[in-house]
Amino acid sequence: MPQFAAGQGQTEVGDVQGATGFQGGQSYADLRGLGAERTLVLLDGQRMVPTSPAGTVDLNTIPMALIKNVDVITGGASAVYGSDAIAGVVNFRLRRHFSGIQLSYQHGASTHGYGKEDSFSVLMGGNFAHRKGNAVVDIEYNERGSVTGQQLSFFNSPQFARTVPFPPEGRFALGGVPVSAVNAVLAQYSGTTPLSGTGRRSSRVPGLAISPNCQQIVAELGPYFAAQVPSRRYNLFAHVTYKLNHDMQAYGQINFMHSTAQDLQGGAFFNGNPKPLLVPLNNPFVQNNPALQTLLAAQTTPNSGPLVVEQWATQFGPRIEQFDYNDYQFTAGLKGSIGSTSL
Repeated sequence: MPQFAAGQGQTEVGDVQGATGFQGGQSYADLRGLGAERTLVLLDGQRMVPTSPAGTVDLNTIPMALIKNVDVITGGASAVYGSDAIAGVVNFRLRRHFSGIQLSYQHGASTHGYGKEDSFSVLMGGNFAHRKGNAVVDIEYNERGSVTGQQLSFFNSPQFARTVPFPPEGRFALGGVPVSAVNAVLAQYSGTTPLSGTGRRSSRVPGLAISPNCQQIVAELGPYFAAQVPSRRYNLFAHVTYKLNHDMQAYGQINFMHSTAQDLQGGAFFNGNPKPLLVPLNNPFVQNNPALQTLLAAQTTPNSGPLVVEQWATQFGPRIEQFDYNDYQFTAGLKGSIGSTSL
């Protein structure tokens, strides 16, 4: 629907450049692109328990097998429902008085076979007490596999390149090396461009590009993040109604979801402070590197201590965040009318 903002949220993308926070693997309704926390989600007209500190509701808690229709209000909803409905209201209406058994299974995957997803649900319901009461139970299971950026060719293209502070190859933090000494070293390597007096000239190393200000590295992040976050989810929904008399009905409802998700991010950064990576000056790889020795000797502020290496430590593997959720809501009450007033 055009009212809902299209985008790659934290449901699909676990990116080192994004702030996943408490929301890994969850799904939200975002009307008008104003943020999920400004869209009110209702279940049969009743508010749902928030599933994140931001006050948002994970749509995975809604029993999919019972959905009858969805009502969307995109204007003027805050006058009725309050400030948490500034963007609008999404109301999921469920089927009631279901009788029978319904089994459902769904399988999907990409054309290349990765990112598999399996969903299974069992819906049971029936009447009791001479049709005065009705009980419905829905059990659902969903498992979704991961898709890494490395598996998708377009995530390994320059269009998806981003700047990062340090390259995977690493760099040394030296104390004021003159440009002339740097250019003397660069002259030993083909394909390099001497630095100007301000150092604002770009040069290249395999797979990377140094930004004009020499402060950042352009890198393709495809191998280092998940384009689809893997998750596993269990849902239990139960609803019972009992007609007390012609005007009054009692009801009770349980909605429970347990889910896990795993966010894949790029390697950590060793940025000197507060996470230094130190290499002693007597290290054989330092002593037997003529180019490095030239730069060390040319320092205007010599350092007698160990070398500080600044590096994007991709060789140590990705950073992994595990998310575990237990969301539940219990509701009970009476519904009917007193005189001409409906409850």
